[in-house]
Amino acid sequence: MNAVACTITRESGLPLATVLARSYLAHHPGSRFVIAVLDAEPGARSEDGITLLGPGAMGVPEDDYFSLATAYPPEQLAEALKPLLLRELLLDADIAVHLTSSSFVLAPMDDLLTGEHSLVVSPHFQQPFDDVKSDEGRLVGTGVFDPGFVVVSQGAAEFLDSWAEAVRTFHAIDLGRAVWADQAWFDQAVSQRAHHVARTTAGVWNAFERQAGAGTQVIDLLGFDATRPWLLSTHLAGRPRTLLSARPDLAPVVARYAAALTDAGFIAPEDVAPSWLSELSDGTKITPLLRAIYRKASAEDDEQPPHAFSGKPFRDWLTEPELGTLNRWAAAIWRDRADLRGYYNDAANPGYLDWLRAFGVPAGDLPTWAIPAPPAPIAPANDELGVNLLGHLTAVLGVGELGRSLHDALAAANVPTASVIEDEFVVNELGIDAPEDVSRPRFPVSVLCVNADLTQAVLRAHPEVAEGRHKIGVWSWELDEFPESMHVYDSLDEIWTISEFCREAIAAHTTKPVKVFPIPVKDRAAVSKKPGGRTRFLFAMDFNSVFKRKNPLGTIEAFRRAFPGRDDVELVLKVINGKQHVPAAEQLRAAVALDDRITLIEKYLSAQELHELYENSDCYVSLHRSEGFGFTVAEAMSMGIPVISTDYSGTAEFLDPVNCWPVPYEIVEVGPDAAPYPPGAHWAEPDLDAAAQAMREVADDPARAAARGLAARDHLRRTRSTEAAAKWIEDQVGNALQAWRELSHPAPAVVPEPEPAAGRGVSPVLRKAILRVVSQVERYRSSGPTVR
Repeated sequence: MNAVACTITRESGLPLATVLARSYLAHHPGSRFVIAVLDAEPGARSEDGITLLGPGAMGVPEDDYFSLATAYPPEQLAEALKPLLLRELLLDADIAVHLTSSSFVLAPMDDLLTGEHSLVVSPHFQQPFDDVKSDEGRLVGTGVFDPGFVVVSQGAAEFLDSWAEAVRTFHAIDLGRAVWADQAWFDQAVSQRAHHVARTTAGVWNAFERQAGAGTQVIDLLGFDATRPWLLSTHLAGRPRTLLSARPDLAPVVARYAAALTDAGFIAPEDVAPSWLSELSDGTKITPLLRAIYRKASAEDDEQPPHAFSGKPFRDWLTEPELGTLNRWAAAIWRDRADLRGYYNDAANPGYLDWLRAFGVPAGDLPTWAIPAPPAPIAPANDELGVNLLGHLTAVLGVGELGRSLHDALAAANVPTASVIEDEFVVNELGIDAPEDVSRPRFPVSVLCVNADLTQAVLRAHPEVAEGRHKIGVWSWELDEFPESMHVYDSLDEIWTISEFCREAIAAHTTKPVKVFPIPVKDRAAVSKKPGGRTRFLFAMDFNSVFKRKNPLGTIEAFRRAFPGRDDVELVLKVINGKQHVPAAEQLRAAVALDDRITLIEKYLSAQELHELYENSDCYVSLHRSEGFGFTVAEAMSMGIPVISTDYSGTAEFLDPVNCWPVPYEIVEVGPDAAPYPPGAHWAEPDLDAAAQAMREVADDPARAAARGLAARDHLRRTRSTEAAAKWIEDQVGNALQAWRELSHPAPAVVPEPEPAAGRGVSPVLRKAILRVVSQVERYRSSGPTVR
């Protein structure tokens, strides 16, 4: 069989790798040995029958290699490249062997190179081992197989591909481990595949149970220091199970190895120079945090960020704005250091930048060029009508839809708008186009369409929206009691909200104005579903909006009560973000699985796909326990779809009780498992029997139901028009501008003229001054012609 062996090392480790290669070739004459040198010059070269590979020649394109070298420190990069190198070597070999560079081959390995087994591994110990307090136990931990020794043939292609993908997605390497960083992944992957266990290898960790000359083919002398040849390993210097002085069989092997290392130019650990893989081109150290920033961006961003060895592009990427005036690097340090957050309280605190200069640079946390420039003075607002609208304007979530409704109303009112996109605090998908008027906040009035619990953080992140502006928060809350944790009224000048239900809850704790924005509902074409087929009921929800509040289980139960044994009906539940709420998502899946008439759609849909889902439905059902407004209910009504909804909270304010099916309820405690809502708070429990009766009415008389849906649509168009919202917002922005002007440009105080003291007349000094002026005037008049 055509076999090739390999190892991976840095240039400082070339003496060890060379000794390994020579020992392997001595026992396998005519074979090939490849050394991948992480920080060598790019390309490949051969010396004494040994092939040296540099970046770009290891089976990884050069840019991909440099990306891996940015994500992983050199000691972990060597382990990350193993599957990639083995996969490359198998392109022109039947068998590939990986040996740790600290290994020493003592005998031929021909029995392992037959190709009989697609995967050959070696155990750490031959016998059960539980001496976890020994050096060997601490070194190995709970690892089963030695990840440094692996033999693969063509049949292991799937194993190598899986390993390579785990490396690429940062699932294979535990960066907290000094050695065998791929141990956990390797053990699990091997256990799931057919493999052969070789028991003819040894290492410093199991030398106590093996004789050096008793059929051992390879020994891994991990941590051996040729300048201290009396110590088996620097990893075994505390409580070792094996001492060289007590092992006459092992000492000669170690002595031969030490001599070979010295002959090959062994470099003592303390003399090893830093590798260029550990620093940027200007000498800046690539810190663990810097690598973590890169890994996070590589895993989350659609576009691969520039790697650390690209020069200016990487530095520019690191210094891009991310958190207010902080760049990506400074923001990462802020997030990583709880002590700094506790001391300075706010990332915008100038003291944090001072700390970076005084302490961060000397400590090597970041270089001088990465310190953010002090924020430029915030330009004063222009004294003109307009609104700075900040919100989650590109996010697929209710608060984002509210922000877009505000934007539409401002446009309809011809109020100039400077939109500010807030996506730092968004966990939902950002799939909606930004408005065309995104720009620097320049108006005196700022409207912040974010939840109350984000208000202060958003103001800190966007000081240009806050400073010297009249600030309006657009808040909502789904219960009748507004929690104390959200009482951040002092951050704002007034609050707008989305229903009278919300207004009462929010206004109960402040004297500041709290006003209801009459949310406009877009005028959509009425649906015209073709007659025939099943009657389809629809409900849509986001798990991030609290599963228990949205109550899809109530909708399922009402559906079952309404239609026992009927197959002319169906229920569609469209949900998103279940991956973030696994227990609730599993509960919903289990409920749906009991009835094949129920379909569960678990994904984001495009605007067109969502429209088609509504269009092909006969009735929208929302048996919620409480809503601030109820955007999905309004959406269905705007399309003329019949609606069945709990007659409580925000939805009750725009449901037409004649042309919709309001569902009665009773008030109950929220109870457990509904965070962030307190268990002792209250909301509605809809009457499921009444909801079931409404569903039967829709299914049994579809023509009447469709007519009621169209009538409800007309009601919504009359009461929730864009024109009415535009007029309201025009008035409110005008009032806010006037309030700002009165505060910013107060009228000068009028100082009343003092009145003479009663009974005292004119003072002698003042009388003399007056007489002097009169005398001068008389002289002037007598000196010239008379004016007639």
